Amino acid sequence: YIIESFCFLRIELEGSKAGIEQGILGAVEILRSIGHTDETIKGMIMEKYKLSETDAEQYLQPDTASR
Repeated sequence: YIIESFCFLRIELEGSKAGIEQGILGAVEILRSIGHTDETIKGMIMEKYKLSETDAEQYLQPDTASR
C-alpha cells in the first residue's frame, strides 16, 4: 500500500510540474504578444513562480516550446 501511494504521489507531482511548465510557457507567449520585453517577462515569472534567474531564462529560450 505504501509503495502504491508513493507511485501515485510521484505521478501526480510530475503531472503538476508539467502543468506549471506549460502555464509559464503560455504566460511568456501572451506577455510577448502584448509587447513586454524578455527582461520584464523574466522578472515577472521569477517573482510569480519563485524561479532562479537561470531557470526563468530557460523559459525565454526559443526551444522551450518542445519541453
